[in-house]
Amino acid sequence: MLCFFNSVKNISSDWIPGDSYSTIMGCDGGSIPRRAEMVKTKGKTEQIDDSESLKQLWTRCYISKEPLTRPIVACKLGRLYNKESVVLFLLHRREAEEALSTELAHIKSLKNLITCNLTDSKTTDSPYFTCPITGRDMNGKSRFFVTTGCGCVLSEQAIKEFPNSKRCLVCEREAFNEET
Repeated sequence: MLCFFNSVKNISSDWIPGDSYSTIMGCDGGSIPRRAEMVKTKGKTEQIDDSESLKQLWTRCYISKEPLTRPIVACKLGRLYNKESVVLFLLHRREAEEALSTELAHIKSLKNLITCNLTDSKTTDSPYFTCPITGRDMNGKSRFFVTTGCGCVLSEQAIKEFPNSKRCLVCEREAFNEET
């Protein structure tokens, strides 16, 4: 049994619990702890903002996580890469981390990639590339396509506006190979 005192002066050495002193506090058994005070619960895991992860996909290289710089290439899965990072990865594939090698197993050579002709955003504060036809930002909110013939990048809306076009809407070259 524990007893707490406000003041220890005027307490004699022969004092025993149960004596009546007005300075004695506690020992009344009135505090009952709740479950929340006794059991530690697992904290919430911090979630990554979806807009931030989309921004990373469209503004940074998938391999090196550095900002995209020209020349920029794309794979058949729609990931964007700095060409220099892909060349270094292909040269040092055996030394690369196993997780990265399995994610990029579909890239056997530079022939598996398409060099992208991207249009910079007209606004200076936007880190995204844009569709040259519609002006939409390449920010993950709308779909974009790379033409296999010339590498121009267009939004889905621009392709839907001209559905029967066999030529690129930007450079007028043949836009699609027989693979597409």
